[in-house]
Amino acid sequence: MDGVFRVERYNHSLVDTPLGSSSSSGAIIVSEIYPNQTLQQIDEAIARVSRLNQDARAYVSAALDKRPDCETLERKLLDDNPGFSEVTYNLVINDAFAAQSTQLAQR
Repeated sequence: MDGVFRVERYNHSLVDTPLGSSSSSGAIIVSEIYPNQTLQQIDEAIARVSRLNQDARAYVSAALDKRPDCETLERKLLDDNPGFSEVTYNLVINDAFAAQSTQLAQR
């Protein structure tokens, strides 16, 4: 799961790369990295990564709004998204904070 998270995180960063920048590589195809996994397994892993990202954004939104359910959402983030390492949980929360601050700066 951590590997799929990292690939999807990398691929997402390519989407955010400004046009005309010197990005020398394209998106990584998860099925090429994990050829022994079925397409269904890969799709399920990508869906789990997507859910982890969504749940992290909900947690960060609550944290920034100083809502009382913030701690509950943090526990829910971990409970509802098992199978990732602590490093991945930290990265996804950090990414959600960064995305939120970018959105606030654009307003």
